[in-house]
Amino acid sequence: MHPVEMIPMEKTDDGRGSRFTAPVRLWQFIGSVGELHVVTIQPGAMRGNHVHTATREAVIVETDDQWLLLYQMPGVPIVRNVMTESLILVLIPAGVAHAFVNTGGSKMRLHCFMDQPPDSKKPDVDRCQLITNIENGGSP
Repeated sequence: MHPVEMIPMEKTDDGRGSRFTAPVRLWQFIGSVGELHVVTIQPGAMRGNHVHTATREAVIVETDDQWLLLYQMPGVPIVRNVMTESLILVLIPAGVAHAFVNTGGSKMRLHCFMDQPPDSKKPDVDRCQLITNIENGGSP
């Protein structure tokens, strides 16, 4: 069993635009939301390359193109997934290093739900090096 869950989501379009609903699994995993932030990733760029030691993170990824997800638990080899889903929920337990890379040609959007509020006096993020060479498809 993988520590990271990936749940494809459905988007509907009624002519005015699109809509998606977060699956119940997001709320089961995250519990109460301590923080929500939305970030974008330009083509060829990366977000993450870090680990939260005590915080669970649920990420809804929206894109129209291919992307890359890398994650790693301590003492275990890096898992590298080339993704083609345009709307997916990624559930990342505390202690799992992770990185998102936009390998496509259009902007990606990440809706990031954290189960803990941010604390500037005691940040819960440690940098790591899951990926270094983004231009060549990402070398772990």
